[in-house]
Amino acid sequence: MQWYKKTEVNPKEINTLSFSIPYRELGLWDKNMNYVIEPGEFEIMIGASAEDIRLKDTIIIAKK
Repeated sequence: MQWYKKTEVNPKEINTLSFSIPYRELGLWDKNMNYVIEPGEFEIMIGASAEDIRLKDTIIIAKK
């Protein structure tokens, strides 16, 4: 799976990008080494680096 895509934008040009994150990619391994997807609010951030965040939004994962 490709996690990034380089898109060139000319000066003063506006471009809209969309992407999806598969639900299974939002999980983690718990202390018992079970792969779980925990419910809650999570912040998604996009930027040039961790110090240069340019867009952020919150997603909510509901309990099944």
